Amino acid sequence: MSTISGGEVSLAKASDQNVEYCGAVYPGFDLASQDPFLEYRYLEPADDMVAPFDEAQEAYDVLMASRPSCDQVSNQSTLLVSQKGEDDPRWQGGSFDDLYGTIQGAIDVADHCDTIIVRPGIYRENLSIEGKDVQIFSDTWNEDGTLEDGDERVDDYVAERIDLEHYYETGERIVTEAMQPYLQPLAWAERTILEGGGYAEGPTLGGILDDHHDDEDHDQGCGNRRPMVDFVEGTTRNTIFDGFTVRLMAEQDHTIPGHGHTLQARGGSPIIRHNIIYNNGSTGIGVHASFEEITPLTPACDYDSSLAQETFKNDDYRSSNIKYRPVPLIYDNISYQNNGLGLGNNHYS
Repeated sequence: MSTISGGEVSLAKASDQNVEYCGAVYPGFDLASQDPFLEYRYLEPADDMVAPFDEAQEAYDVLMASRPSCDQVSNQSTLLVSQKGEDDPRWQGGSFDDLYGTIQGAIDVADHCDTIIVRPGIYRENLSIEGKDVQIFSDTWNEDGTLEDGDERVDDYVAERIDLEHYYETGERIVTEAMQPYLQPLAWAERTILEGGGYAEGPTLGGILDDHHDDEDHDQGCGNRRPMVDFVEGTTRNTIFDGFTVRLMAEQDHTIPGHGHTLQARGGSPIIRHNIIYNNGSTGIGVHASFEEITPLTPACDYDSSLAQETFKNDDYRSSNIKYRPVPLIYDNISYQNNGLGLGNNHYS
């Protein structure tokens, strides 16, 4: 763990730690020499990798049989997303089938198993992938289109912790601590950014108006239920989300059933890898089963009725009510300082 002191990052000593077993500072051992996954850390997992128990294998088999696998789909297209439009050197010199200014625009027109390449930049969008599988990669070429260097590992990346509560109240970004993660992100993930409104959305579009909710709170429904990336139920591992920074999702109200996660797989099973997910107002990656029988719910929002968004409640969490049991494959992501879990999975996922 590191702290900010005089503008410099310095190692902080651990307190109340068993020095005999854990050492005087945190961590008390050298991950570089004692990493049990060192041999496998940057290897691609096998295509048929599933969790090692029968229920997950069965869910995986059922899910993958629900749509054609990409190796059975002919005439696949590769779409380019660039904020520079036709002036982008990659569009001028590459072999792409079509060009779009937004990621969601490309997703909307893509056919099942198409590939979407996203050029470096900051994209302020909320993405939804529904009814098909698409493979979304940030581009390995630099912003100028002169060098393919995106597969290089960034060895000086610093993860900064900010005072999130203060940020969502004021918009001021105060760094309270910093550290260098053991995992080194890819260059293409650091420079291709999916960004929410954060403070700009605040309580009117995505925050919590009151931290003390009860059944009589008439503003409980104010807020943003949209994930930053929503892998809608039925999504299979033919969908890939690879190599993005995802940050500043608006703060979610965790007392509301169905609140959004930053990357959300509620009944979806994509491959999520090589991403940096930080400073978001909800769980970094959330994985849950979807259910056959739910009750639609739209909590009241007296603050501004136009902000009320539909969610749901579930009175039956039995396995017999499951619609899709998700089996995503998630690896080599850096997730930190999200308002919830880094990676949360429950409800038969």
